[in-house]
Formats: sequence, structure tokens, C-alpha cells
Amino acid sequence: NALYGRDQWSSDLFNEMGSNGSHGRWVHLYLNGIYWGLYDLHERPDADHMANYFGGDDDDYDTVNSSVATKGDLVAYNQMMDLAYGSIETQGTYDAIQEYLDVDTFIDYMILNAYIGNRDWDGHNWRAARKREPGAGYKFFPWDSEFAISHVSGGVFTPPNFFTTSLNTDVTGRNGNRRPSGLQQRLDNNAEYRLHYADHVRAHFFNGGPLTPERAAEIWVARSEAMEDAIVAESARWGDFRRDVLPGRWNASDFDLYTRDDHYLPILDWVFATYFPQRSDIVLDQLRGRNLYPDLDAPDFAQHGGTVARGFQLQVTAPDTIHYTTDGSDPRLTGGAINPTATLLASGSNLTLNESILLKARTRASDGEWSALTEASFIIEASNLRFSEIMYHPDPVPLSEFLEIHNSGDFAISLTGLRFTAGVDFDFDLDSSINSLDADARLLIVRDLTAFQSVHGNAHDALIAGTFQNSTALANGGETLTISDANDEVILSVTYSDSAPWPKSSDGGGRSLVFSGGDVTDPVNWRPSTADNGNPGSSDSVPFGGGSLVDYALNGTPALNGTLFTFVVKLGADDVSFVAQHSGDLENWTTISTAILSQELTPDGLGRKITVEMPEGASGFGRVRVSPRE
Repeated sequence: NALYGRDQWSSDLFNEMGSNGSHGRWVHLYLNGIYWGLYDLHERPDADHMANYFGGDDDDYDTVNSSVATKGDLVAYNQMMDLAYGSIETQGTYDAIQEYLDVDTFIDYMILNAYIGNRDWDGHNWRAARKREPGAGYKFFPWDSEFAISHVSGGVFTPPNFFTTSLNTDVTGRNGNRRPSGLQQRLDNNAEYRLHYADHVRAHFFNGGPLTPERAAEIWVARSEAMEDAIVAESARWGDFRRDVLPGRWNASDFDLYTRDDHYLPILDWVFATYFPQRSDIVLDQLRGRNLYPDLDAPDFAQHGGTVARGFQLQVTAPDTIHYTTDGSDPRLTGGAINPTATLLASGSNLTLNESILLKARTRASDGEWSALTEASFIIEASNLRFSEIMYHPDPVPLSEFLEIHNSGDFAISLTGLRFTAGVDFDFDLDSSINSLDADARLLIVRDLTAFQSVHGNAHDALIAGTFQNSTALANGGETLTISDANDEVILSVTYSDSAPWPKSSDGGGRSLVFSGGDVTDPVNWRPSTADNGNPGSSDSVPFGGGSLVDYALNGTPALNGTLFTFVVKLGADDVSFVAQHSGDLENWTTISTAILSQELTPDGLGRKITVEMPEGASGFGRVRVSPRE
């Protein structure tokens, strides 16, 4: 097979489109010690698959394989089809069918088959499943898609001639009775469905979507690179099979001795040089021809989503007037009216972004025609957010763990779209009662509300955004905590530890970890809290009030004992930074670049004794240089 991998690539595309396709991996198969070739070991979308991904038990599902019930029955399937083959053009029937059909997944499924030009499909090679409960719609799954990018006839070919006819393959006109393609043809009669279909096309064929030339090729490469050498073994095992062993319904002379260099690689060259660059536009034209994508172009954003600075000027262009929303709603109401919450914008105008938004925009022509939807998430840079306090090992109430997050900037920061991607489970969209953090404000996320209140009372309740989810907790041995935005960009991250040089008193010793400023990755910038149980919801820093920086920051006299240099920094003296230095002559001083060895709470609990090792060969004197923190 000169395009080995098309089936898994199709499922990978489906996953990238946001739906649920079969996951798989390449394996070498041996049967009783005999090499049997390169195989794709992948999931089968049956009842077990549904239960694993969507919950419940496999007996809870109706599953269909090419019109045959493989689990449960076809009662709901037939009811869905009866609606589709009835008055589907009416809004009432369209609403009703959504009780039986997952429309979004179905649209992605049909778009996928159109894009890959799936020739061996719909009479068979399709699967669907639903949970057997009211309102649960059928989900459709790509299956056995080896005839993607394909010319179906057998025969000898000189690469890439055999596959060139696949470039213009058009399966959008298929109309299998009570099959996916027939369901599609019936749904095409509904104007709301057609525009919703167009919205999916816009998401997948533009702005880096999975069916853009670049992204579709990248998804292919993720699989093909892994088998570039392995395909040689496949060729050795099966390359001569049709020619020399079993030609099937063809003649042996129709086949060649298939090898990687003579067949597989030339076809890949054609796919990358011709198919991927041209296929997206060809399919778009096919969809326009079937009224599944409007001629009216959708708005373009000068930057399609991402993290931007506050006050960012976003230019929006379109061939006609633009209507946009930032509240998550569609600028167009069902039926075609303009959403009252939408704002009118002239093409070429700029939007000033001062908060994180989901921007949705459509073009509207003077005759009332609407374009497909352009939408993107814009996240206002949250570089001023900090993990300011971590109580990871409280004692004697272990469940009273908490995290404090501080906005150190001069303006409010939206928390929309933020979620933990390492450490505890917490999603600000789903789990937080606080959706924005004012300048210099703090919020708390706690492990257990009752336990936290038993230690700290109720004074902090208004600052508590929520609790850690899914029984997660802060690791007593240390871990990485990461918060990412809706675009999967890391907003803040820290890795703490219970080992030196991190403060030992924060590991079950009653104190929390407090960030004092500077480099968040440097343990010296994390100190014990000034009091037992921490200081949730406010700062325990002591502001510098003038005078001597040394008196403000240090206690006692630094000491040099052999190669160990020790000094005591007052807890809360966070308005300064400090470095240890050494000198042989009291005139020329060199900063000790090695990391600190330890920091320990002083017996009076008011300072932290910091120990630094002098560089090898250093002798003479040591000092601490104190500077105002920038």
C-alpha cells in the first residue's frame, strides 16, 4: 500500500477536529514467530470504546456498524432517520432531531470524509453509537478509511499517476438511503444546519485548522516519520504478494514489486507537493457548489487569537459589515436576525482588547446573507499573576492546604480560560467563583473548605475561588504547579520542593512558602511565612521605611566558618534582594554564584539562616550585599 497510514491519519484528523476518533500506534506483528508485517493497532469505536470515553457501561449504548446494530437496537436510529426524511427543513423538526443526533460530531464526520475523498464508504465502513438515554445523540466515527486519497481501481502505476485522480475526488453528492450521506443530504435542506456546517468548515479549513494544508500535512508527518524505516520490513514481507502470490480479482501482471524507494516515497512526495497544497481549496469549492459554504467571506482577524498585551489593537476586515460579540453568543440569531448583544463594526476597524474575550464575528450582506462564523480566544497577558503563597504540608490539620495567587500589576486580569495543567486540578471556568482579579488583589484555592476554615476562620471566604478538584492535593514532597490559558500557553509555573535549599519549616513545620520576589525558580526567593499556618489572603511582607537597608534586611553578623558562609535574613524583608560575595583583599568583591545550600528558620522564628558554600580555592572574607528590589 503506497500510502500506508491513511486510515490512522483520518482518525487523527478527526481527533484534531475536536471529535472522538480511534487512537492507534504502529506495531510489528509476529504470528508464531513469523514476521507478518507492519500493522496499526488501534481502537474500535464499539460499546466498550463509548463506555471508556463517555462513561457508563457498554450495555448502556446502542452501536451501529454499517446499518447493523452491534449492541442494543436501532429504535433511536430509525427515529432519527424518520425525522430526517420528514420535514427537516422546519425548525421544529431540526430541533427534534438533535435529541437523536450529535450534530457537531456529525458535521465534522461528514467534512472529514469530504476532505479525504473517502471512496470506499457509506455502503459500509461507517460506525455510529449513542448512550441509550433521552437527549443523547448518535456520534459517527471514521472507520476503515484506507481508500482516502485513493483511486479505487487496481493495476500497475508509475508513481504518482495511480493517485493523481484522488486530488479532485468529490464524495459530497453521495446519498445513501438512511446512511450518513443520506442523512447529510436531508439535513442540507435546513438553512440553520447549512450555516452551522459552514461554521465548522470555517474552523477547520482556515487559520491553522486541521484541514488547512500545513496542519493536515503535519498530522500526516507525525505518523509517517515513525514508520519511514519500518515500511522496509512491510515491503519485504508483502511487496511481492499481489504480483507473485495472490492477485485477487486482478491479473498478476497488473502489479509491481512494491518498495519504499520506488513506490512509497515518490507517492509521499506527490502528497506533500500536490495533494496537501491543493486539496483544501478544491473541497471548499465542492462545498460551495452544494450550498454548504457561503460565497460571502467571513471576517478575518489580523491575529487569530492568542495571548496579547492589554490595549492590543486588533484589526478586523470583511467584504461587508461586521457584527461581533464578546459574550460567547452568536452575532446571528436563529432565523437570521441580528443578535441585540452584537456590535456593528466597519471593515478595517480596530478593536481595543483590554480583557480576555472569546470574539465571534460574522459578515452580513445588505440582502441579509450571513457568512460563516469566525471565532478566536484572546487572552490578555497575565504576566503579573504570581503564586504568592503555598501551604503544601500544614500541620496539625493536613487538609487545610491552600494556594494564594496575587495580581501584582496595575490593572485587573480576567481569569477566563485559565486552568491548572500541572499539580492540582482546577479550572477557573468550571470551578471558580472568581472570574477576575483586581490589581494588587489576591485569591485563594483550598484543598478542603471546612478544614481551611477550622484553622483560619471565615474572614477569607470572599477570597476563596474554590477547592482543588478530583481529590487532588499539593504534594508534600514537592511538585510543579502550572496554570495555562485557553490557548495552552503557560501563564505561571513554579516547581517547589521539600528538600534543601527550600525552607524546611514549610514541610510540616507550621509555616507556608511565601514568594518574596525576583526569579520564581530560585529557592532563595521563597521564604517561610512570618507566622505559623501562613498568612492567606494578604501579605506578611514588611515594607522598607527608609534608613539602613542592612538593618532592614539582616539580623546579626554574617559568619565565615571554613568554606561555609552564613547570614540571617529577616522574614518579611522582601523589598530588597541580597547576594553573598567574597574577597581576598576587602577591595575587590566577587559574587558567589553557587546556589545556597540551605535556609533554616532561626530559633526565635523571626529570620532565616542562609548557608552558602564559598567557591573552591576562595579565602579571605565574606559579606552580604543588600540592594533595593527592582
